[in-house]
Amino acid sequence: MPTSAGKTKSCELIVRSAFLGRRTNLAVIVAPFRALCNEIYNDFYHQFLEDKDIFVSLISDVMQMDENLEFNDKVFSVLILTPEKLEYILRHQPELANHIGLIIYDEGHLFDDDSRGIKYELLLASLKRNLSESCQKILISAVIPNAREIGDWLMGNNYEPIEAKNLNPTQRDIAFVNWKYKKAQLQFVDSLRIDQEEFFVPKVMESYPLTLKGRERKERNYPNKGQASEIAMALGCTLVSSGTVAVFVARKDSAMKCAKDIVDAFDRKTPLVDPSELTEVNMLQRFIKYLNRTLGEDSSISKVCKFGIMMHHGSLPEGVRLSVEYAIQKQHTKFVICTSTLSQGVNLPIRYLIVTTTRQGKDEIKTRDFHNLIGRAGRAGKYTEGTIIFSDNQIYDKKERDDWYWNKTRRLLDPSMSERCFSKILDIFLPVSNYENNEEWEWSQNKVKESINQYLLNALENIVDPEEAVVFAEELAQNTLAYKQAFDYQKLELISHFQKIAKRVIEIEPSVSKRKIFSKTILPLEGSLLLFETLSNSIDSLNSVKNFGDLFEFFWPIIYKFTPKLPRYVPEDKLKYILERWIKGDTYSQIFSDPEIQGIRLKKNRNLLVEHVVDLCDGIYGYESSLIIGACIEILGVIDKWDKRLEDGLKLFQKAVKYGLLDHLSLTVYELGFVDRSLAHSIASIIRKDIQGVSKQSVKNALKDKRDSIDMLICEEYPSYYEEVFQRYI
Repeated sequence: MPTSAGKTKSCELIVRSAFLGRRTNLAVIVAPFRALCNEIYNDFYHQFLEDKDIFVSLISDVMQMDENLEFNDKVFSVLILTPEKLEYILRHQPELANHIGLIIYDEGHLFDDDSRGIKYELLLASLKRNLSESCQKILISAVIPNAREIGDWLMGNNYEPIEAKNLNPTQRDIAFVNWKYKKAQLQFVDSLRIDQEEFFVPKVMESYPLTLKGRERKERNYPNKGQASEIAMALGCTLVSSGTVAVFVARKDSAMKCAKDIVDAFDRKTPLVDPSELTEVNMLQRFIKYLNRTLGEDSSISKVCKFGIMMHHGSLPEGVRLSVEYAIQKQHTKFVICTSTLSQGVNLPIRYLIVTTTRQGKDEIKTRDFHNLIGRAGRAGKYTEGTIIFSDNQIYDKKERDDWYWNKTRRLLDPSMSERCFSKILDIFLPVSNYENNEEWEWSQNKVKESINQYLLNALENIVDPEEAVVFAEELAQNTLAYKQAFDYQKLELISHFQKIAKRVIEIEPSVSKRKIFSKTILPLEGSLLLFETLSNSIDSLNSVKNFGDLFEFFWPIIYKFTPKLPRYVPEDKLKYILERWIKGDTYSQIFSDPEIQGIRLKKNRNLLVEHVVDLCDGIYGYESSLIIGACIEILGVIDKWDKRLEDGLKLFQKAVKYGLLDHLSLTVYELGFVDRSLAHSIASIIRKDIQGVSKQSVKNALKDKRDSIDMLICEEYPSYYEEVFQRYI
């Protein structure tokens, strides 16, 4: 079903049908990105608001059993969560699979995603074995050319593929920048046959001279021919009065360069339209204040925001991304620079999508991913049409002399060229020649084997005999999408890989009780064993901790040793100091501006940016290190001398590392959707004196009691997204 064709509404109708027909009381929606989970939750919250017997829950992505997952026949429940959290819950509460009567996999084409494709496939393979026969399974995607093949694997013969490839809810036009003369024009072409020209719009843009500064003598202009990002930003300023503009770039550093260049152009008195003139003043001022406080006045997003231009990429804090998405959805702002995060299921009302590149990160974008991206232009219900503009004028201007780029663009725009969705496990058969070097090939091989290791560790937790494990491993291998898609000779090798890993799992750790614990850590067996040894050797020190500071000192060496992506070129004492500041709740700006941090140099002697602090705190400490703490909590359960009275404190410590907040009340406020650390802390301070306990229900009651003070805080200091969150509880 194409992007913007109504997948979310379809999901709602499917859930309502299942509940009204009494086929189940529990529906689960699995979405691969936290941002998409938030969006689905917001939509479902409003759609089911008046259904008093239907409870919609957004499950946190902390690897803890921190939700009450007990169900009865009197209420209907919808759980919305990531694949990783569902996998974690099922490892701790496998009987939950018996209660699931409907499961919906959104963005179901991610089996070949580099970062999570293997785990996603193995999760679905596990659910195939454990879900009841009566469970209704729905897999939804805008871009699966081989839907029947995936359906055959996931559901056997008992399913019905529903394809709507030719359903186009809105008209989408294709245009190229043609800049052969002084002023550029837009050349529109047939969307399916780009060699067939339709019409052109003349004089849409020209290169303007910029004011020189200081001792500068060389003439400066903006935008410049051949500079796709400059052309895109100038076009965006020209078109923004007619509808929301999104400028697509390959990477976050490209987004920051776009922002830096347009800010410089405005500072140098370019005559381009200033998008801030089309932005609601109060909203913009609140956003600027929020970004200055969170990321600092010198951050690229803070500077460009002053001109009514937002940014959306993976190195922004969750609260900032959600606020940007909400502002665009409500059309409080109409200009955004974005990476492929835009194509990750988030529904934004884009009128003009300006494409600066056909790359996604360092690789060429896949045709099917490109169609997922351009589907954001002309959202149904918002616009009746959308326009995709290629801003690199060399694509069109040089197509007669050098047609390589033109032909590549033609293939991208042809939906029949969309790539099949392949299992990422099959990468294990790729030769070294498919990679840039041996290190990349070895990394890919190890990633596949580690994922299979984790999967088998869980599946084989009750098996003692290595030979029995070998037999069962064959069945598990045959249950994968990889086996379905493999050639005959690869199928035998795939079974052999599974069997070797299964046998090794049993031989390395014959204890069933330990394997059951290790299978819940989401770590490879070798990592769990090493962590077990480390904790066993230092258990007396752990039992003697007296306070949170002692706990931090005990776990720092473990975090440093076991967190794989920590930048080792940064001195250990600096990394430790940043984690301390993060846990205390300091903003990214405060951490970045600390004199202790400013001296850090990155690889190739690059300067440290606040975006690097966000990546370290959110992405590495907040995700990977919190997983390590979660693994420690699991493993301590099989160490006899472990003082279990410390367990609650250790779980609080895991959340502190995850969210960057120290006290329980602030953490609860954060998990209710106020996903800005400063805001969560401020709200906690307002309600602290009058609250009884820190349960979510107690906090919800306190929010109502203090609504005036909290409403004033949000309306003065924070983007309007948090007003929407607050309204849920009052």
